[in-house]
Amino acid sequence: MENNKSHQPDHEDGWFDDILGQKENAVPEIGMDESAIYNKNLTHPADMELERIMEEAKAMDVPEPAFFEPEAPMQEPVAELPEIPDQDPAFYAPADLSQDPSNPEYAEPTIFFGAEELPLQQPAEEGVVDEEDGVIYEEDPNGIAYDQDGYSVDPQLPADPYVQEAVPPYYPPNAPLNEDYLYEEDPGEELEPEAPAQDPKKKRRPRWKKGTGLFGIPHILSTAVWLFIVVAVGVGLGRLIWVCATDVLAFGKEAKEAVITIREGDTTEEIAEKLEKAGLIEYPDLFVMYMEFSGNDELEVGVHQLSPMIYDYHAIKTALEPRVSAREVVEVVIPEGYTCAQIFSLLEEKGVCSAKELENYAANGALNEYWFLEGVERGDKYCLEGYLFPDTYQFYKGHDPELVLEKMLDNFNYRFTDIMKDKIDTLNARMAETLRSRGYSEAFVQERLFTIREVVIVASMIERETANGSESYDISSVIYNRLTNPGNYPYLNIDATVIYGMGGPKVDPETGDNLPLTSEDLQTDTPYNTYTRKGLIPGPISNPGRNSINAALDPNDTGYYYYVYDPSAGNHRFAHNEAEHEQNKARVEK
Repeated sequence: MENNKSHQPDHEDGWFDDILGQKENAVPEIGMDESAIYNKNLTHPADMELERIMEEAKAMDVPEPAFFEPEAPMQEPVAELPEIPDQDPAFYAPADLSQDPSNPEYAEPTIFFGAEELPLQQPAEEGVVDEEDGVIYEEDPNGIAYDQDGYSVDPQLPADPYVQEAVPPYYPPNAPLNEDYLYEEDPGEELEPEAPAQDPKKKRRPRWKKGTGLFGIPHILSTAVWLFIVVAVGVGLGRLIWVCATDVLAFGKEAKEAVITIREGDTTEEIAEKLEKAGLIEYPDLFVMYMEFSGNDELEVGVHQLSPMIYDYHAIKTALEPRVSAREVVEVVIPEGYTCAQIFSLLEEKGVCSAKELENYAANGALNEYWFLEGVERGDKYCLEGYLFPDTYQFYKGHDPELVLEKMLDNFNYRFTDIMKDKIDTLNARMAETLRSRGYSEAFVQERLFTIREVVIVASMIERETANGSESYDISSVIYNRLTNPGNYPYLNIDATVIYGMGGPKVDPETGDNLPLTSEDLQTDTPYNTYTRKGLIPGPISNPGRNSINAALDPNDTGYYYYVYDPSAGNHRFAHNEAEHEQNKARVEK
């Protein structure tokens, strides 16, 4: 589209002055001014040729050359600037910006720089900068073009509502150029430099608020938390070290005397458990670690009698290591079901110590405290009945009776495990439920709940009545069925208790065999006669083995109330009632 507007200089030859530069700033020539040359017609041939060329150019209507001042680099618009005087009309000129292209007077918006008229190009996309002419193209829904400072070309038109209004820098007329080819700004209010723009896409690590630490916790609180953690860990670690040291080095321990038996094949863990039960150590796992780190865990098989002294781990290891012993060791096998009298007699026979010494110490000697002896009345020579665990032992000949008895009591404590202790509670719950179902009062039920002593009493009867281990749990069921049904079966009617009360079975002097009980024997007045005394007997009648103890803790669930021994079969016949029991007796007699 043609532009019908042109810029005419003030006089006909003004464009030539523009070529030579502004007169005020022009460098002086030779010493004679220009008017003198023209006045005197002192022209140089080259000047005449130039004049001819200029005349021809004017005849051809060639537009005047324009000289442009270098554009100042774009500057960030500032929020507040001092008031600026009206813009120099030499830089801007109005244009007809009619929005109707069919209007004959429609013209593209123009901007004047010096003497040249340049049309503004319409933007291809918002915010694009043309690097050739430095023009910023802003997209405007009304079709209005704006210059690089965000203003419309025609100052009379309203500013673009989508562009932030800004005031262009002040360019005084004929202002000198600085060394960077920029117009010097109007000296006035000094503006603080703006902070450099940050890339909005760049992620920045959030900063903690002043006075806060990890997770936003105030420094004082976080310091207190860390201090508490450090102190707690230090105290806990120090306590652990002290506890281990007291056991390893025997700090605060009393002098102990014990007998430790080491069998062929015993592991270090098993030996450590024996030391714990003897009261020599408190932490078996720690002793095992000590033995491993000491580099020699070979301990002597046999019976070790440790004299009264304070034993640390090193002293225990030294006492149990192989050495030449001047004392003779004897092995004694104590059968299951033996009574105290039989055990004492056997030990005397083996040369360990006399039965009299054992009876006296059992009745009155000082023993270690054992949980299962609670409620046992000392003073009787057989008061330890039921707790001298049947097993294979190694003793010295001429052994101390205290150490002999404690060795067997330690074995009972070792064999009666925590699982077996828990079974006592299960047994009591089972008995209580049965008694309540039969209409007995709660007071009656509570009086018949079992302790470890009642369990051992039942186990001792099972041990003496059982012909073989397979029927132990059925015999146990007969005893419990009668104990939980005292209205119909007040008596246990167990022959072994009568024999124990009599001091032992009667023996045939000719054959040496045990004689059967007579009707007179069944009427013997002793606390152990279950034919004449109701309920449970006052104490154990033998030292039961582990199978009988387990049967006493967990009897079979049967309806048996009777049994009779069948010599031909080698076991007992069980019956639910008296009539069935009489039939079994008849079969046995035949």
